[in-house]
Amino acid sequence: MAKPKELFATMAKVRRYLKEEWGMNTSGEITNALSLAIQQILDFAAREAESEGLKTVKTRHLPDLDEVI
Repeated sequence: MAKPKELFATMAKVRRYLKEEWGMNTSGEITNALSLAIQQILDFAAREAESEGLKTVKTRHLPDLDEVI
């Protein structure tokens, strides 16, 4: 798996959420995977904005989750 350019998710918050909401533990590799997914979503949104000649990414540029997952 490729490494993200930056970490967008903190392990503590991810672990807390999954533990409190689902009663589950997390593996150490999930932070990189989530950050990479966020990076890909942001890249998609930036390309959409750019294709409209914009320099501002807006909510409408975010992909539908069905397109990403």
